[in-house]
Amino acid sequence: MNGEINQEPLETEKEIFNFFKLKKGGMWKGFFLSFLKVVITCLRGWVLIIFLGKRVSYFSALSILGFTYLAAMIPIPTSLGSHEAIQSFAFNSLGLGISTATAFTMIIRTAELSVALLGLFFLFRFGTLFLKGFVFTKVKKLTWGKDKS
Repeated sequence: MNGEINQEPLETEKEIFNFFKLKKGGMWKGFFLSFLKVVITCLRGWVLIIFLGKRVSYFSALSILGFTYLAAMIPIPTSLGSHEAIQSFAFNSLGLGISTATAFTMIIRTAELSVALLGLFFLFRFGTLFLKGFVFTKVKKLTWGKDKS
């Protein structure tokens, strides 16, 4: 080594501490957006349960959301089976029935998969256009050099 210390980890740590300062607006925006996502997700679950013909309170929907997050923490790819099992337990405990839990998880998975596929479509569509423009610019610079106009 030439005696230099890599300062990149220290700079990253400094940025993280700057983000979590109470007087900075970025932290509060991040907290607000996270809270908004949880509220919308809970409302989505509550409305879905109502559409499935069951009546629950908002706090029951919040506990179902908690079980959804619990299933997501289990290290199984796409939480196949574990989400259904945990939701079956939650729905059965709330008196909603296991069949409602299965329908609930399948509808939630379909909705999330649809959003992901839509995102992939836009990523490939605009990503290829961006990449094509980027590659053509680099190839033009390599083949013709600087613009002589």
